[in-house]
Amino acid sequence: MQEKDGKMKRLKNLPVLWAILPVIGLLLFSSAAAIAQTPDIVVTTSVDRTQISQNQRFELKVEVSGKDANSAAEPELPDMGTFAVYRGSSSSQNIQIINGSMNVTKGYSYYYLAQKLGSFSIGPVTVKYKDQVFSSKPIEVEVVSDATSTPNQQGSGQAEPNAANAENLFLRAEVNKKRVYRNEPVIVDYRLYFRVQVTNYAFTSQPNYGDFWAEDFPGFEQPQVGTEVLNGVQYRVATIKKVALFPTSAGEKTIPAQGLEASVRVRERRGRRDIFDSFFDDPFFGRNVAQSVQSEPVAIEVLPFPEAGRPVDFSGAVGQFNMAAKVDRNAAKTNEAISLKLTISGAGNIKILEQPQLRFPDAFEVYDPKVSESVDRSNSRISGSKTYEFLLIPRRAGAYEIPAASFSYFDPQQQKYRTITTKPITLTIEQGDKVASSVGSGFSKEEVKLIGEDIRYIEKVVGSFDIIGQKFYHLPLFWVALIAPMALFLTSFYYRSHQDRLSTNVAYARSRKAQKVAQKQLKEARSAMTANDVARFYSECANALTKFVGNKLNVDDAALITDELVARLKQRHVSDQSIELYQKLLTECDFRRFASTGAPIEALPQFYTKVKDLLADLEKAL
Repeated sequence: MQEKDGKMKRLKNLPVLWAILPVIGLLLFSSAAAIAQTPDIVVTTSVDRTQISQNQRFELKVEVSGKDANSAAEPELPDMGTFAVYRGSSSSQNIQIINGSMNVTKGYSYYYLAQKLGSFSIGPVTVKYKDQVFSSKPIEVEVVSDATSTPNQQGSGQAEPNAANAENLFLRAEVNKKRVYRNEPVIVDYRLYFRVQVTNYAFTSQPNYGDFWAEDFPGFEQPQVGTEVLNGVQYRVATIKKVALFPTSAGEKTIPAQGLEASVRVRERRGRRDIFDSFFDDPFFGRNVAQSVQSEPVAIEVLPFPEAGRPVDFSGAVGQFNMAAKVDRNAAKTNEAISLKLTISGAGNIKILEQPQLRFPDAFEVYDPKVSESVDRSNSRISGSKTYEFLLIPRRAGAYEIPAASFSYFDPQQQKYRTITTKPITLTIEQGDKVASSVGSGFSKEEVKLIGEDIRYIEKVVGSFDIIGQKFYHLPLFWVALIAPMALFLTSFYYRSHQDRLSTNVAYARSRKAQKVAQKQLKEARSAMTANDVARFYSECANALTKFVGNKLNVDDAALITDELVARLKQRHVSDQSIELYQKLLTECDFRRFASTGAPIEALPQFYTKVKDLLADLEKAL
């Protein structure tokens, strides 16, 4: 009975629902139409300068942009009668059609004469369109008795940004975030703001990022120039450098200032009464002035890794990664080589990724992996892949399985740890015809010694003999006495030339002392190894490698970076094997210095030997 009453009640409510549905549809249609008809209008304002001299003209620029800007009303200006007097206006219009979409930009220039001293606010400029009002942001200005900017010589009163000063040219370092985890990238954009003609620029120095691992983004040799209103003043802006910084430790960090020197074209001014004023005011007849600017340091808060849920095999990798493992074949015969590639790919600092641990069957002989990496620095992110290629040689027949490998990383977007694994690999090994080579044992030291004493000699010491009829000038002592003065003279001459060359030729002097400096660094590295100071050991090894090549090839200390040194070695036709080993050793040095976990102490002597042998090979090649 209750079910029947509920059914009857629902049937009675149907007419009400059918009556409400058209109303709901009409409301949805009206909302969609209102959204579709929202005007596309943007109002921005700027002034030619924010510090104005009393009784000096200044310009208020108004830009109305958007596809509906052409139909909007004229801008309504705020009341500035408290400190300035209106002196005229001009306007312009620009229409662009891109992919069938029209965009209109209408520009208005209003000229005022500043009269009253003090700080003032230029209120918002409003534009009306179809009963809607669009406004700009207010601008703060200051009227002083004597401003640094000067009006032009033709009397228009509009200041020309011709002076190379901090108001017309400056550099800013802008970061995408100020609160990150360890090894999470901070993207830094170095943006140059200018209101003068910049003909050239160059960075004066490479900042010492200290606790940051730096990766530069390419493609900013010819930057795109746009416009931006900053504090009410319109500037031309260009991003001239982009770098990704990976903090290696937690705490409050500071991104250091970046220095830059720009060449600014300044027009030469002639006397007011000179009849050639208009001709020589052309920028072609100006001169270049060097202007040094520097960005402000930026403070960054670096968070430590959370302890909760931290995997045992976590080694400090941060980002988003994938991992895969594959072999070139799943079936082979004994003593035949099998290649296994383990690849980690994704977004993050690829260079500091540590090798995941793999467990191989005891029947396999496994060689140290060949490590290769590829870094992609496009689309304002650092990504890529790192591949470990193992060479496996099975020694016994049978069916084997290489267990799954795991790799843990921290995902800063989700703020949690993640562990990825590979699939197990099955291998079928058959008995082959090839026999594994083995080193046979020869004679022992005692056996060799016994063979050497097997034959007894009558005399082991031979007496002296005199040649019959020998003259004094046949004696070696005669020729030594004859040649010694000449040799002494040549030696003195060479030594003097060598000293003169050391004092005048910097490249020669650096090349001669390269080995001595490297040996000093190696001595420091050996001392650090004895003291079990892993970080200092790899730092001294890196210094020995970079400074040796830098001194040998006369590379400036500011250019002692891996890519530059490798390029110089290739120019000197150093063997590919030596260059590859050089890169590998430097990469391992950087990794061990900044990795969260140090290298095992027992690995240091072997690494020291590799560095020492490579320096000896480079000494011969260079």
